[in-house]
Parts: sequence; C-alpha cells; structure tokens
Amino acid sequence: VLIGSIAALVSSPSPCLLKDAFAGLHFMDSLAKGDARWSTPVDIEEPPSLPGPRPLPAHAVDRVPVEPVPPAKPSFFGPRLVEQIPLRSVVPFVNERVLFKHQWGFLKKGMSSQEHAEQLSAVVRPLYVNLLRRCETEHILLPQAVYGFFRCVPQGDTLELEDGTVLRFPRQPGGGRCLADWFHPDGDVVGLMAVTVGQRASDVARDWFQANDYTNYLYLHGLGVELAEALAELVHQRMRVDLGIADQDPRELSDLFRGRYRGCRFSYGYPACPEMADQQHLLRLLGAERIGLRMDDDEQMHPEQSTAALVLHHPQARYFRV
Repeated sequence: VLIGSIAALVSSPSPCLLKDAFAGLHFMDSLAKGDARWSTPVDIEEPPSLPGPRPLPAHAVDRVPVEPVPPAKPSFFGPRLVEQIPLRSVVPFVNERVLFKHQWGFLKKGMSSQEHAEQLSAVVRPLYVNLLRRCETEHILLPQAVYGFFRCVPQGDTLELEDGTVLRFPRQPGGGRCLADWFHPDGDVVGLMAVTVGQRASDVARDWFQANDYTNYLYLHGLGVELAEALAELVHQRMRVDLGIADQDPRELSDLFRGRYRGCRFSYGYPACPEMADQQHLLRLLGAERIGLRMDDDEQMHPEQSTAALVLHHPQARYFRV
C-alpha cells in the first residue's frame, strides 16, 4: 500500500515538494497508517519556479597563472590499506552544522537563536551521541580507507600516471583553468584516496526503512553520509602529513572544513573532474576491493556511503567551475 501510494504521488500530474525531510517523514507515517489525504497538506508546498541554467560566457576566462612548485616528496609510493579506523577517531571531523541542519533537517525556522540553540543542546546532541553509541556497540559504521601516492606527468589537459593510466580533465572555456595545470610540468605526484563506512550501514538503514522506522532511517543515513565525508577529511589530513605539508594546516576545525590548508582534494562528478568512469582507475590503483569498494555498470559506487578523490599538493589548487 505504501509503495503504491508513493508511486501515485510521484506520478501525480500536480507534483509537490515537501518543505523539509521531516515533513516528508510525517507524510510517510501518515501513508503507512493509511490516513494520508491527497489534498495538499500544510507540510507540502508547490514547487518554486526554478531559473534555467545560466549560459557560460563565450569570451575567454581570466586565467590565474600557475606558479610551478617543487614536486611533492611523499613518505611512500603506491597504495596503503587502513582496515580498522576507530569510529571515535573519525567523529571529531564530522561537520555537525551540515549534519544537523542539512542531513537531519533541524532548521531555525520560526525560532529565535536562543530557542534553536536550546533545541540543538536538549534534543539534537543527545540524539547524536546515542546514535553514535549504538553504531559503535552494534558495529554499524565501520570506517576503512585506502590511499596512496603515484608519480605522474601532466600532458595538456590530461595527467599520465607511471603505469600508463591517463586521467582526463575539462578546461574552462577560452583557455581557463584545468586541474592538470597544478602539477609540475617535469613530473609530480598525485594522491589518491577511497574511503567507506561499510556496507552494514546501508543494510541496517534499509532494514529500518522497511520496518517503517523512517525517522531513525533518516538519522542513520544522514550520519553515514557525513561520517564518510569526515573520514575523507581525516585521511586527507594524514596524507598532508605524509606529503610533509601538514605544518600549514589550520588549528580550528571550522577552517579545516573550509579547506584552509595547502592543496585540495577533488572527487569525481564535480566540474573539475566530471568523468565518473575515470574513478575506476582510482579504485584499481588503490586496490579498493580490499575494503569492499566497487563501481557498478551505472558508475555508482558501492557501498553507498563511500567517496574517492584526487589529492593535489599545489598551494593554488582550489575548486572552480567549468
């Protein structure tokens, strides 16, 4: 009944949007109990009219000159496996603002700053701590990683690795930026990483969803997503240590979340490296199957709450649009 109701909602000629994830949970609970009404409820609003994509300018993009820096000298070459990472060592790198607000939907709407702060303190933080304890006790979240360093040479808009692997990157219109520009023309080093919180997190979340426990499903799913990001942040910090550039790291975590350290990491699917198929090269070079990571024919990575990235050491390396 629930699946049929959802299908009817999705296929409705008058689609609607839920204001936030928790409005969706209330609506799903109503569907599961069979008392949801198909007239537009208070928690649902009509979709806003979205502006169309803005065209890229046809003229040349101002190109930021790239000053070559000495090639990196990592403490080792090749992949390194980190099978057991204590959950407690990853938690400090969780961006709680993103988790509480964007993943869990605890927004300030209609509340004063004091009221919202009290909600976070009295409701959200105890929920967070209890869920972490449960995940640790029941081994729901199992952080693992593979990372390493590989010699490479930039060739125009591509990066050629010593084993012959070629990674291709787009360049901004008019000869603007390209990710390959941040490697020393005579040869350099690229860092690769892949991290996951494990398949069990997805399995447990699915079980909770199928048991109509939508609220706890949302909490666990959101935590898994942000914990994977936190794990990437932790491994990236470790890689900067191995590259000998961690002395430029900020002291505050808030600055770490803003990328205020030397270098940058780029995940596939974003403008600077959109070719998802190239992610297969990263997983192969790292031996990511050792932590259960794989890509399917649709270029989706499994387990779901996983991420892979290229790590650059150049001080000017930053995100950009193409």
